[in-house]
Amino acid sequence: MDAAGIGIWSLAPKSSMLFLDDTSRALTGCQLTGWFGFTELMHFIDPQDYPLLREAIDAVLLSASAKRLEYTFRTRQLTDGQYRWLRMSGQPRSVDDNALHIVVSQIDMMSGQPRSVDDSPLLGGIMQDVTAETIRMRFKRSELGRQTTFLQNALTIAELGTFEVDLETATARYSDNVAGWFRLPANVALHADTFARIHPQDRTMVEQTIAQSLASKEQCRHDVIYRINGSGTGDFLYLRSIGQVLYQDDKPAKIIGIIQNVTAETLATQQVRQAQSALEDAIELAALSTWTLAINEGTVSYSQRFMDWLGFSEATRPLDEAYNPLPEPYRQTVAAALKATWQPGSNGRYDNEHPVINRLTGQIRIIRAQAQVIYDAAGKPLRLEGIAQDITEHRQLQQELERQVNERTVRLDNLIRELRESNRNLEQFAYVAGHDLQEPLRKIKSFGDLLKDRYAFQLGDGVTFIDRMQAAAIRMSGLISDLLTYSKVTSRKETATHVSLNQVLGAVLDNLELTLQETDAVLHADPLPQVWGDRFQFGQLFQNLISNALKFRRTDIRPEIRITCREVSAAGLTLPAAMPLPASGYYCIEVSDNGIGFDEKNADRIFQMFQRLHGKNQYAGTGIGLATCQRVVANHGGIIKATGMPGKGAVFTVFLPKEESAG
Repeated sequence: MDAAGIGIWSLAPKSSMLFLDDTSRALTGCQLTGWFGFTELMHFIDPQDYPLLREAIDAVLLSASAKRLEYTFRTRQLTDGQYRWLRMSGQPRSVDDNALHIVVSQIDMMSGQPRSVDDSPLLGGIMQDVTAETIRMRFKRSELGRQTTFLQNALTIAELGTFEVDLETATARYSDNVAGWFRLPANVALHADTFARIHPQDRTMVEQTIAQSLASKEQCRHDVIYRINGSGTGDFLYLRSIGQVLYQDDKPAKIIGIIQNVTAETLATQQVRQAQSALEDAIELAALSTWTLAINEGTVSYSQRFMDWLGFSEATRPLDEAYNPLPEPYRQTVAAALKATWQPGSNGRYDNEHPVINRLTGQIRIIRAQAQVIYDAAGKPLRLEGIAQDITEHRQLQQELERQVNERTVRLDNLIRELRESNRNLEQFAYVAGHDLQEPLRKIKSFGDLLKDRYAFQLGDGVTFIDRMQAAAIRMSGLISDLLTYSKVTSRKETATHVSLNQVLGAVLDNLELTLQETDAVLHADPLPQVWGDRFQFGQLFQNLISNALKFRRTDIRPEIRITCREVSAAGLTLPAAMPLPASGYYCIEVSDNGIGFDEKNADRIFQMFQRLHGKNQYAGTGIGLATCQRVVANHGGIIKATGMPGKGAVFTVFLPKEESAG
């Protein structure tokens, strides 16, 4: 035994006297010989292991029946800082063990002492160095613990738990996370208590699934998903249980398996199904068809509606046959367009419009097909997923609308030509009529003058009638002149250009110089901008506005006319609905006077043709001047407004667009 490194020891229980042979002393590092107190051994055993060794020995001695001692402990640290692990094996001498009798006999011979120093049965056995074995075992346990921890962490991350059901006792053991999901108070519970926490609508399904797995060895596995009220607040958890029935003596004994929390996956799947259902409903509502072109397989699959359009009876057809419903001129272009979508550099989108012919009925439809290329993880094109819409009615309606538009465009062009011809005739008529009408009026005035010069004495009071006749002729002449002027500004001329309003105003003031002197009027004018338009028409605008201010002056104060200009934005203007699109900015030109003014309830009326607020005996005029002003401003994309107060003067505000293209 010495050669094997195995020592011998013996313990007298009552006196706690211990004997170690040479090998045992060498193993423990104890130098004491013969019998010595057991407590002395504590100086050579690790302090954490000594009381545990004592407890193990006492447990053997106090046992009602003989028990074998088997305990591994550490010695105190060696000189190299390491431990030596020793195993004490033994049992009471009274046990009928031939090997032990031999050991105890050897102890008696070596100690030279009586076989029991206190007349009590000895506890004896062997001691051996198990350091290498223990280190290997501890490493295995550590590795097993590490792997167990790793597996537990993996199960936790994957939201997996374990269960074991004992069919004989009807109890189940669960991992901590499973017990938490079921809100069980402990890891061990009655199997019925667990079932009670399954959603009532799922309970029967789970029971039937497990019953099927217990029915025979061939169907000893179950896999089922069900709901439980995991939080106790009405929020469900979805669990997946996968189990295997274990048999003992050809009878089902246990069910073991795993349970996974699949709530997130199940809810995501439900959302996908709902989205898919909504998409299918939308496709059905929009009367769309779906199709898939498998690039590598060279096949096209159609939805039922698409098959009905084409007259196909099979949902999947070879790509070559898919071109058959196309009219001959379209086959090559459609094939090229499809192939281009999965070529390198393409955005993978397909959008094409073409007719198809039902091969059974011959019905022709116009469809719009759209698709997107789907790629694999490596970026290689797999298939085209697409939709198609029957746009036959839409295209027919569009063609009908285009026909009507073209027809009306021709009619409108004819009307425009007729209108232009009518305008030219009207302008020519107005010009000729104006001149022809002026000639008789001039003769009436001239003959009136001759009558007064030659026959005034003979006519007596009749001269008054001649004066009234001549006055009427003069008014008629003025009316004809104003009408001719208005006719010239009823539409924009082709003479539009950049116009300096300062120069226009200067020319008007030259024309009105004598009137300004006779009325002793004062005129103040701000610098005016350059605008795009017709110089003649702008001249008529200022001519009429200033003439009106001089005509309707007060007699008790000196006439004063003020012309101002500022820039404004379109946001602050209220434009008539019939006006073209507004400009981004306008010039606001105001012509104000201190004349007799007017009642603002007549603000719109004064711009109407032949409308007068005063009798012809009070103020001369034809009622055309302000109508001409309004026409000029409208021709140039602007607006004109008038405000006033009786006895306080009037203000005419003109808004002209700043852009060159306005008007």
